[in-house]
This record gives sequence, structure tokens and C-alpha cells, in this order.
Amino acid sequence: MDTKDVSDVGYFAAMLQTYQNAADQASKRKGQQVGHHRGSMALPRTLTPPQRMTAVMAIVEDEQGTAVLLQLYHQPEDSAVPTQEILQKGAICIVKEPFFKCSTDGTYSLRVDHVSDIIWLDGWDDRVPSKWRVPFLAPSDGSKGIRGQGNKAVKNQEWAKAERLYSHSVLCAGTWEEEQIAYLNHSLVNLKLGRPEKAMKDAAWARVDVLPPEKCLFYAKRDLERAKERLHEQKTGDYDFRRMYKQAEPMPPLVDCANFSTPVEVRKSPGRGKGLFTTVPISVGELLLCEKAFAYSYAGEDDPVRSFSVLMNMSTKKVTVGGQAHLIMQIVQKLYHGPVQSCEFRELYCGDYNTPRVFEEYDPVVDLFWVEKIISLNVFGAPCTSRATIINSVSDMNEKT
Repeated sequence: MDTKDVSDVGYFAAMLQTYQNAADQASKRKGQQVGHHRGSMALPRTLTPPQRMTAVMAIVEDEQGTAVLLQLYHQPEDSAVPTQEILQKGAICIVKEPFFKCSTDGTYSLRVDHVSDIIWLDGWDDRVPSKWRVPFLAPSDGSKGIRGQGNKAVKNQEWAKAERLYSHSVLCAGTWEEEQIAYLNHSLVNLKLGRPEKAMKDAAWARVDVLPPEKCLFYAKRDLERAKERLHEQKTGDYDFRRMYKQAEPMPPLVDCANFSTPVEVRKSPGRGKGLFTTVPISVGELLLCEKAFAYSYAGEDDPVRSFSVLMNMSTKKVTVGGQAHLIMQIVQKLYHGPVQSCEFRELYCGDYNTPRVFEEYDPVVDLFWVEKIISLNVFGAPCTSRATIINSVSDMNEKT
């Protein structure tokens, strides 16, 4: 990921000031009529199809028929989860501690910054108002028919749509075999959506004691060999760097390797915060640490949309160009869908920000502002390879001389 602070560059500095003035003007109009409703919740229903700009938006109404604009921020990118799969017309949700935002023109909207502050409800859920509630009715073709629709979505690589259909297929399953197949399909889709913890849970639900087909054993053997290679790397630090370099050539660069940190550990250093300490005697040239970033966003010259994405932080008064804007969304989604693997993220330095309560396995809490703080203090940009950077630098120097 590459980032560049452009807060002092003319165009971006002017844009930041414009947004700051607009925010100040909106703040003056708020008075006591707007803010967080602590300890409360809203239960709206969507009235219109969604649209996506900076946020995913749709008009919603409450039980009394009062309509307002709902804005959902930091949702998955449209390439991963299309807008119509995030907000569907007629969908009902709970918004925890709703926040009403006042715009400069005096209009209000219901803004949701934290992805964990919204809970989607099935139409037959007891929490749904009786006037909106509908009974659960399985389709005539049952779980198999819905699964067939999910299979078509998978064929078209519509992973979010397939996830929704397979979830419904599980609910409509009339036999254990139908439920097992639906869970296995759901596991595959969660893996494609970058949600390995959920994929593992689905696979565990579908576990059976009978011998799997030969085709499954073939795939399992191949994956088992890869797993053994990763465990060997994790234990010994013996990497095939030539293979890793080859994997990093296509864009975006994705390298399949394990983390290695056996000779070192992180622990508190009196009066100096945390430090990296060796655990065993080491020699010159010995590998101490090889670890992948918790998350990264590729923003190369061949991807102008990402490389020119702009992130404005009104608290720090900074404007950043590059992959950092996409990185925030990526980390928020990773924390929300993978609370167990997110424990390491919680250990990162967050300055004077109060760390939110511990993640719960079935009700993860993701504080956007805490995530932004950690990213601002720990993020860095890097080239794909230092070798390529050195070669380019030398070439530029030769051209100038």
C-alpha cells in the first residue's frame, strides 16, 4: 500500500478547509435537536432501492411512517458486495444508539458509522413490529430449489447473493442432508468473501462421520500439503524466497506464506512502552521476523481509482491520497467478520484512545474511530519489492546525469 500526506498541497488544503467550514456550519444548526440517542434504538424499514456514493443510502421509515435518509458508512466495496445486497427494499433493521446528522441545508439523516451498530432482522423475527411481520414460508421447491439459485450465483461469481441464498437454504432444509449441503456451500461462499472464521464454522456444522467422496479427498490432500508447508515455515523460518518473489509479480501482489517470529517476542519495556526482544542467542544474518501485515490495500499506478482515493480526517486535519481510504473499510470488515483473528489488532498502539470492550464471538463490536486511530499511528506504505525501487531510483539518477 502506498500513501501520501497531501494536507498542505494547495488543492487538497482548500478542499479540507471547505469541508471544515461546512461541518462548522452544520454544527451550529444542530443545537439540541441532533446527536446520539444513548441507550436507545431505532427500528426502521427501507422504502426505496439503495444508492451508493460515499455511503450506502436509502429512504427508511419507522412504525409511525416518518421517513428519513439512512446512510451506512464503511460497508464492503461494490466489487465484493453489491449495493443492492447491503440494503434491500423492505428490509428491517435495528440501529443501536442512532445518530441524526444535520446537513448544511438543515435536512437530517440517520447516519451509521459503526458496522456493528446495525442488526438486520428476518421478516418473521419477534422483534419486528407486528404490522410489518410476515410468517416464515418455505418455497415450494424447498431448500434444493434455493440452493440451485445459489449455485447459479456462484457460477456468476456473485458471492454476496449466493451467501444470502445459501443462508435461506439452510433455514428451509427439511433433512440433515439438505442442511449439510447448504452449510458446505455457505462455507465456500464465506471463504470467497474473505470471511475464513465464518467459513470454518459452516464447515464444522456440516461435519459428518461418513467417508467423503474421492474428489473431496483429492482436494483435501492438496490443501493438507500446503498447510504442512506453512507450518514448516512458521516453525523454522525456512522460506522459498524465490517462489515468494514470483508470487508477488502479478498485481495485486498476494504471497502465500506463514508468519515466523520464533527468535523474538513483543513485551513491555519499562518506561518505553512495548519493544521487540530476542528469546534465543542469534547470529549475524539470521532471520528474526517475517510477518504479513494484518491488512493491506494495493494502490499502484495501474489502479488509478485506488491510487487517487482521498481520505479526509476532520479530527487530525489531514488529507491522505492512496490506499489508506480502502484500508479502513477492509479492516473494519475483517474485524466484524473475524473477531477471533482480530485479537492481534487490539494489541496495536492506539495512543490515548480508550480501547472498546472485548470482541464477542457472536456480537462483535467494531468502533470505527478506534480503528481509524490505530491505522493513523501504525500505517505505512511500501513498494512491492525494494529491489524494483532501487533499480528505478538508479535509472532516474542516470537519466538526470
